[in-house]
Amino acid sequence: TFLCVCTSCKSKELKTQFEAKPIVKTVGKIASVTFTVLLSLILAANLYMMLARGVFKKQNPTIFGLGYAVVLTDSMNGDEPDSIPGNSLIFTKRQKSYEVGDVITFETGKMASVTHRIIAVEDGKFVTQGDANNTEDDERVEPDDVVGRVFLTVKGAGGFIRALTTPIGLLILSVLCLAPVGIPYLFGYYDEDEEN
Repeated sequence: TFLCVCTSCKSKELKTQFEAKPIVKTVGKIASVTFTVLLSLILAANLYMMLARGVFKKQNPTIFGLGYAVVLTDSMNGDEPDSIPGNSLIFTKRQKSYEVGDVITFETGKMASVTHRIIAVEDGKFVTQGDANNTEDDERVEPDDVVGRVFLTVKGAGGFIRALTTPIGLLILSVLCLAPVGIPYLFGYYDEDEEN
């Protein structure tokens, strides 16, 4: 009887494994497709941003009014709740209008962008200042030069994002896009004779 019990246990385990395999396959396929789509979108956005900056010489290209940038300095690292330390990733959104207190990213004539706070409006132009700076910026900002208002800050993520926008980073991202499709086959989750 001991041998019979063991055999029936093993057959129950095998039956459970065979029943679980379709669930694992389905979940794996859903996760694979989702992951691949997300990484493909990130890759496409990165390629667009690189082309827009390199070929079309746009300082801060946006997609449907949304953009991102890496803050390199600590000029916005102040005491305000929405202050931004250096090496942060920021997301901006173009607005119809901007007001005093908004943190904005704007283009300068020096092929660079700046992210500072609006502290006043003079003659239709914005007076800006970094939260960590003692004085306001020398030049006034035209409304057309504003890329957008900062709506999200991810502190410390700047280095990672800068690495992704390099050629090697894009290559790694491309490999990651293909990995979810190939890894299940490598580990035998999909058998060729079981494919529909």
